[in-house]
Order: sequence, then C-alpha cells, then structure tokens
Amino acid sequence: MFDRLQTATKWIAAAALLAALPDRAAAVGEKFSATAEFESQRTLGTSRIAFSLIVDRVTSPEEAQQLVNVLEKGGQGMLRSALAGRRDGRALLGAVEVPVNVIVVHETEDGGRIYSVITDRPLRRSQHVGEDDSAMPFGVLRFEVNSAGSGEGFFHAATGIRLDENGDFVLSDPLEPGKLIDIRREN
Repeated sequence: MFDRLQTATKWIAAAALLAALPDRAAAVGEKFSATAEFESQRTLGTSRIAFSLIVDRVTSPEEAQQLVNVLEKGGQGMLRSALAGRRDGRALLGAVEVPVNVIVVHETEDGGRIYSVITDRPLRRSQHVGEDDSAMPFGVLRFEVNSAGSGEGFFHAATGIRLDENGDFVLSDPLEPGKLIDIRREN
C-alpha cells in the first residue's frame, strides 16, 4: 500500500515544479461539480456525496515552490501556518465549505487541464468541535478534465504531508484515496 500511496502522491511535487497554465487567469472563476465517492467506516460501505470546487485564484509556480521550501524546512506544521490566510478558492463537501489554499493548474497536450488542490484543514462531511486534526491536517485533491470540462480524479479527505529522503512528497493517509467522479465544469 505504501508504494501505491507514494505513487499516487508524487503529483504534488510535480505541481510545484512544472510550469503552470500559461494564462492562469483562464481558470479563475471556474466552478466544478462532482460526486465524491469513498469507503465509509461509519456505514461499512461505499458512500457518495456532492462535491464542488470554486476557483477564485490560481497559485503561481513560484508560490508553489515557496510552499515546498517551507515544508522542507519546517515540516507540515510550518506549511499549515504558511497556508493560513491564503484563499485560492473554496470546496464544498456536502454542505460543509472549506477554504482552498492552493490551486495549481496545468494544461495538458490535448487542451484539458489538471488541477492540484490543497486545503489547510481536512475535508469532512460535518464539523466536529474540538477534534484533533494535527496529525492529518490537510485535504488534498487532484483531478483532470478534458477540453469540454469533464473528467475524474481522487482526493484524500485528511492527510499529513512530508518529504522523504529523495525529496518526494508522501501523504500519511492510511486509507485508500476517495474518487471524484462525474466532474463537470459548470461555467
């Protein structure tokens, strides 16, 4: 499972190091809807819930690299502090809205786009007052849409982030990532 998790999360490093969408403004104002599908420990089966992402701003490659440097030097606590106050958009999982701190967008060769998204708090269906999320404080998503704006992706609702000895990002979520299915650009 560690290899699968490591492979699934190397995109974060790529998101920070690759050239972003040439015209970042093109993605601003986009709204996506999807179905989030995940294995629920509560219901002991697959659960589905509505998901939305609204892009207010796109993170530049320089900003993303600065955040990678913060993580490398200070760990996930320092990264979480650096993300506080940033708002590139918002995500809704069911009725719970979470500010989105990082949205990196890359254009694909066929005119589609890849969105890499990080929140400084877990993506949960409900808020629990006093719940300790310090070990797994981030929500992480990645999805790809074609030129018509439809696609699919995955997410980790709650995870920690660290760099391994090779400089690769590793997420600490012990669960399989959830799926984002039936993604549609609404505008």
